[in-house]
Amino acid sequence: MRQPKDNGIERTAALIVAYWEANPEASDEVEGVIWWLPELAAVPLPWVEAALNLLVVLEIADRTVRTDGRVVYCRRHRHEPRETS
Repeated sequence: MRQPKDNGIERTAALIVAYWEANPEASDEVEGVIWWLPELAAVPLPWVEAALNLLVVLEIADRTVRTDGRVVYCRRHRHEPRETS
């Protein structure tokens, strides 16, 4: 899948970060993150997932795989050290 010229993944990541600024305790699966932000309804799910994974790489977000296999993303709080697993 091709990215638009304005880099939709980075724009999507910026929308998610802005949401977390207003809702710092929010956490959810990819589908839930799309539900938070109506403007993401038109963004392909793989792009939203890529944006969330970019935020993990940039140490802005954490990605947790729960025991049932669901993957949940949340904002990393600056005072929390990064978990290694």
